[in-house]
Amino acid sequence: MANTLTNAGFLDGTTGWTKTAQLSLSVDDTVRGSPGRAALVATGATTATNQTQTVSVDAAHRAAVTAGVEVEVSLCALATVAGVITPVVATVVWHAAGGGVIASETLSLREPQITRHGVGLKGVRSTWPTARQRLTPPAGAVSADLRLSVTPAASGAAVVIALLKPQIAAVPPGRSEPLSWQPGLHVSEDLQLPAWPHELRSFDLGPDGEPLPSGVEFQGESPGRPAMRRTGLSPARQFAGSVRCDPYERAVLDDFWRTTPGDFWIVEPGSDRLCVARFAVDGQPRLTEDKGEVATVSLNLWLETA
Repeated sequence: MANTLTNAGFLDGTTGWTKTAQLSLSVDDTVRGSPGRAALVATGATTATNQTQTVSVDAAHRAAVTAGVEVEVSLCALATVAGVITPVVATVVWHAAGGGVIASETLSLREPQITRHGVGLKGVRSTWPTARQRLTPPAGAVSADLRLSVTPAASGAAVVIALLKPQIAAVPPGRSEPLSWQPGLHVSEDLQLPAWPHELRSFDLGPDGEPLPSGVEFQGESPGRPAMRRTGLSPARQFAGSVRCDPYERAVLDDFWRTTPGDFWIVEPGSDRLCVARFAVDGQPRLTEDKGEVATVSLNLWLETA
């Protein structure tokens, strides 16, 4: 039930992704993306009229799927041509065991919710065109490719294609709520961590947790405010939250706590940043309110922006 795309958070750089010859790939965490919300960006220029430019999953890292088992596909994507926002075509391509194309389906991108600051900024999903659809792989399909394309009319047109938080994941039986995003598979061994379970609901947000200090203060030569030296731009912080669980979800959460003594991936509630998390020593799931079929379970985590 995990995200079966490789390097969906772009922590492995551009590994797992490819593009047409006229484009160059990079990871952006300053303009289109930000720390914990990195974006994959392809830039270049066309060399002929009506020349389609594409970003896609490379053949060796296509997402594994099972024919007939429903998947949820989600992403944020945009394109510009000569600096102007241009509709991007997002497509899921189904492949057979030998790599041949069986069929393809085009996703519907929704307009950004917030546009007054611009489109596709700082990895904030509400500023990006987004898609979320449930699809059923056809007979014979064993893998899926995610493709973004744009076709400028003019030769020499500057092209940008950007991608944020892509996901292809099997839908748990009976699940109607959207799946939370996970960073997918990784090539680097250091990044191969378990991820917060898809089956669990969104956190009920309370006050922010307590962060570790981001610097060291010391008294300068003159009286007044102490001077400070920064020791980190994104210090670890403690998150105290609660999540509503039915009995099955409570079992999933308890199993995850019991089998995950170390680090794991989670998207920080409120900020949407991908974080490395760990249960605090006193943070094991605990029942705080029993409402019959659905209970409120509280827990404490330590978070650090990826």
